[in-house]
Amino acid sequence: LSEEDKLLPFNNLKSLIFEHSNLFSTNNLHNFCSYLQNHAIVLFRNKYECYLQLFTLYQFQLDQGVFDDFNFNAELFRNVASVAINLEKLDWLEELMERYEQQILAFDNGLYELTKARICFNRQQYDSADEYIWQAESKANEVEKAFIYPLKIKLYQETERDIEAITNSFKTFLHRLKSRLPKNHQYVVER
Repeated sequence: LSEEDKLLPFNNLKSLIFEHSNLFSTNNLHNFCSYLQNHAIVLFRNKYECYLQLFTLYQFQLDQGVFDDFNFNAELFRNVASVAINLEKLDWLEELMERYEQQILAFDNGLYELTKARICFNRQQYDSADEYIWQAESKANEVEKAFIYPLKIKLYQETERDIEAITNSFKTFLHRLKSRLPKNHQYVVER
């Protein structure tokens, strides 16, 4: 993947891993897929194409039982959920959440509830989305709240509530968050 034309080696490596997955331990499959995921983000500039590549790699790992051996961490689950939601794979995501519910709930940071809220929002089930947002907020730390506010703003806009009040609240939150976050987490505020 250090070649000038990276697409061909990327696709070749992915095909070889998929075809010969039985030769590798789940640890090696996880490492190969992580390597491909990191390159996909750089290689596929079109977001939709990138999401498709990532989703294929997540689905493969799910099918191979890689996620069974490597318990989800919050960052991995957030990435998987975001890709699935952006591709409107809501049923798939709900099945994944059901399968790993205990592990996801163990994060105890509101990520489970936030993901449920995002699913409901995308299905235009705004009352349910609102309930899940409040549940997520009650568990979320400051970093997680930075992911909750944008959905809350969208929900307020869709339900024609006072958008100015929520955006002002978000600005105040970001200002406070920036002053309290360590330097290596400042990207959360900028994002």
